[in-house]
Amino acid sequence: GKLALMRGNLAEAIAAYQIASDRPMPVEIADEATYKIAELYYADKKFSEAKTAYEKIYNKYKEAAKEELKAGDKKVSPFFDKALLGIFYAHYQLKNLDEAVKFLNENPDFIAKGSGRHEALYLLAALSLDQKNYDPALEYLERILKDPEADKHTLEKAFFKKALIFKETNRKEEALTELQKMIDLKTKETAKAYFERAQIFLDMGRFDAAASAYQASL
Repeated sequence: GKLALMRGNLAEAIAAYQIASDRPMPVEIADEATYKIAELYYADKKFSEAKTAYEKIYNKYKEAAKEELKAGDKKVSPFFDKALLGIFYAHYQLKNLDEAVKFLNENPDFIAKGSGRHEALYLLAALSLDQKNYDPALEYLERILKDPEADKHTLEKAFFKKALIFKETNRKEEALTELQKMIDLKTKETAKAYFERAQIFLDMGRFDAAASAYQASL
């Protein structure tokens, strides 16, 4: 598979990994091969095929993963969480919000404790926003923001997305508040928040504030 990829032959690489996935061999190697197939299909924008490959890993371990999450253990395949998240992303690319939400509801333990839960919730917020379902989008983002284990990068994305929702729904003061929270995190994306604040101030006719925010974004 790796040699085929080095030659730029995606179809040959997938075929090689498929052989490794199907043949009797150590489970770690078979799982990695299946995951590689999913990733290659995803990179080639064949999202339905990618989802099918991700689901092969997910279906193999989902019951064991539920029991281990409840027990506080983490011995299931290292590719399980990645495959679960891959299914979310495939749903996102396929613009399939209903299936994404259904999948979320089928995996409450993962969303509560899984390593990829913040990405999954953010994805569902983005899907909801794409379809102008603002209230569910805000609810997903709030779940991220209230999680004490969410890191700064995750929080800043959630604050920014929340600000965009408020801006789009003409709740500009609330949008400014969320952007200020993002600025207070003092991350590399601070300039982005200042620039968006400047845009909002400009829309509101607050030209001095807009100029100051533009200056701060430089």
